[in-house]
Amino acid sequence: MRLVRGTVLVALTLVGSLVMAAPAYAQNGAFNFGLTQQKPASPPQTRPQQNTDNGIGIGVLGGIGLTSFRGDAADIEGTSSGTGWMFGIWFGGNVNGAVGFMGELSYVDKRISIDDTGVDGDYLSTKYLEIPALLRVNIGSRMRQGARVYGLIGPVFDFRLSSKFHIFGEDVPEADLENQFSSVDIGIMAGGGVEWNRLGFEVRGNWGMKQLATDEAIESGSVPSVKSTSIQILGKFRFN
Repeated sequence: MRLVRGTVLVALTLVGSLVMAAPAYAQNGAFNFGLTQQKPASPPQTRPQQNTDNGIGIGVLGGIGLTSFRGDAADIEGTSSGTGWMFGIWFGGNVNGAVGFMGELSYVDKRISIDDTGVDGDYLSTKYLEIPALLRVNIGSRMRQGARVYGLIGPVFDFRLSSKFHIFGEDVPEADLENQFSSVDIGIMAGGGVEWNRLGFEVRGNWGMKQLATDEAIESGSVPSVKSTSIQILGKFRFN
């Protein structure tokens, strides 16, 4: 019995010594108890962000327009294309995708030269608020510094703001023109452009589908039955 008690006592003493020493061994890596050491988690890998054109896209535009009348030969006789100007803002385009929507708000001067009066410098000038709603198709880079070309097509709405008729060297009072011209012209716009970085160059046509004059003016013979065509040449700058 004494031998058994002595053996148990020695065994308990050894176990106790091991228990007391285990934390120190474990801390120093000498004791493992079957557990594997875990490596610290490495920071997540992030892909470098590409400098793409994010956001809705907005910018400014400015340029000139060459406007002429369309109609019967007798109606457009004595007129020729005149050069007006325009400026405004544009938005949209979805340059990150192949297809997008682009809208504009522009102040446009459409000018027609009057040639058959024998006086140089006669013209008809009409100011419009022009609002195109265009489908844009992009081809090329989607990077901000990249180059791309695009095509445009869609309806355009021209809201007449004022008209000025300079004939025989004198201005016709604007009050006399109020009932002569339609307040709204609806047309089709189509064209294309090229864009690099934030700069763009665009050429497009605006084919009006409505008569420019009111029915009363056409019936009285004071204004011919004509429609307008404009070729616009624009420079554009994009903010984002």
